[in-house]
Amino acid sequence: MLVNYLNFEFWFYQIYLLLNSVYYFIVNGASTETQPIWIIIGIISILGSFIFFIWLLYSLYKLQKLRKKEEADFIAGFVVAANPKSEEAEEWQDILDHIDSENEAQWKLALIDADKILENLLRENGYGGVGVGESLKLAETQGGIKSLQDAWQAHKTRNRIAHEPGFVLTKREAKIAVESYKKVFEELGFL
Repeated sequence: MLVNYLNFEFWFYQIYLLLNSVYYFIVNGASTETQPIWIIIGIISILGSFIFFIWLLYSLYKLQKLRKKEEADFIAGFVVAANPKSEEAEEWQDILDHIDSENEAQWKLALIDADKILENLLRENGYGGVGVGESLKLAETQGGIKSLQDAWQAHKTRNRIAHEPGFVLTKREAKIAVESYKKVFEELGFL
C-alpha cells in the first residue's frame, strides 16, 4: 500500500540543499543568505551536544551504581556466616518445609538433602569413606555412633529414591526417614 502524503523527492531535495549549503559554506565561507541556517544548525548542535553530555554523565552514574551493587552481591556470596548454627538451622528448616509439602517430589528432595548433610557430618567426625554407605560401615567398625541404625534406615530410604526408578515414597516413610536423620544429626551436633 502506497502512502500518499510521503513525498520522498521533497525530503531528498531538502537533504541535498542542506549538503549543498554545507559544501558552499566550506568552499566560499558563510554568505548572507546561508548565515541564518548556520546559526540554527550551530544552536541545534550545541543543544544536542549538551543533551548528549548530560545523558553520558547520567549513564556513567547509573553504571557506577550498578557495578557497586554487583560487587556487593558478589562479595556477599563468599561471606562466611557469623553463626554457622543459623545456617544449619536454615538447612534443617528447608528439609522440614519439604516434608510438610503435599508433593512427593519435595519429600524426595528433603531426604536427598538430609543425606548430603549426613555425609558431611560423617566426614567431619572422622568417618571418611566414598559415600554415606562406606562412611556408615566405618562407623560400625569404629563405633561411637549410638543412632547408627537410624542412619542406615534413613540412608536406605534415600538409596531407594536414587536407585529404584518409579519408587513411590509415601509421606509416612518420608517422615520416618526424616526423624531418623534428626536423631543422627542431634547426636553428631548438627542440631
